[in-house]
Amino acid sequence: MKTTDHLAPRTPSPQRKANSLAAFSRTLLLLGFTLYVNTAHADVAYTTLAPDGTYNQGSGWQASGVNSYAGTYYSTACSFVPTISGNLSSIDMGVTLGTRLGPQSNGNFILSLATNNAGGGPLITSTLASGSLTATVGFGNTNSALTTFNYTGPTLSLSTGVTYWLVITPVDDYTYAVWNASTISTPSTLYYSTDGGNIYNDNGSAATAFRVNVGAVPEPSTYALLALGGATIFLTVRREKQTT
Repeated sequence: MKTTDHLAPRTPSPQRKANSLAAFSRTLLLLGFTLYVNTAHADVAYTTLAPDGTYNQGSGWQASGVNSYAGTYYSTACSFVPTISGNLSSIDMGVTLGTRLGPQSNGNFILSLATNNAGGGPLITSTLASGSLTATVGFGNTNSALTTFNYTGPTLSLSTGVTYWLVITPVDDYTYAVWNASTISTPSTLYYSTDGGNIYNDNGSAATAFRVNVGAVPEPSTYALLALGGATIFLTVRREKQTT
């Protein structure tokens, strides 16, 4: 009578353990990377544009220099409080060329992102970001074109519940650009300056047209998954080198 010995439990070989560990670490890395990519897209933190992206093409406030058609310095500022937190990625604005540009006038303006002055209005001495832009579409014939400022500086986080200001000022004495008005009701406040930006006054008018975009900040757990997956792969490779 033939008998069969009971087989002892098979112990996984070191290579099989290493393969399993490598597969597990790759899974962690893939999961972390997927979560990171899904949160790295741009979101709208605040907007005064209509749902279809339009704005008032026939009304706005200017950024002008003393030698432009307007004949006076004029700077316009509009407040906003982000509805979501994130890192600033870009700002879209309904800024157009003035209708009656003189021979030397231009549509060049400086866009600044400023903090809030405790007394009301923008605190330009605390500028967070700025850049020179040019309006390229004529006022009153915009087709809702937007001028976009893409932020490429150091990481700049915008927080919910904090008041910020977008400010347009003339690049030079010949600037004559118009920041178009919004067509929707918003909590934004409009201020203006005629003294070179030293003092801003409450305009009491409707908000201007703009949209602030941020990149969503990945959760700490996402970074933890990426770090754990990378560390596991490092240890696996190191162990294989020690056993060969």
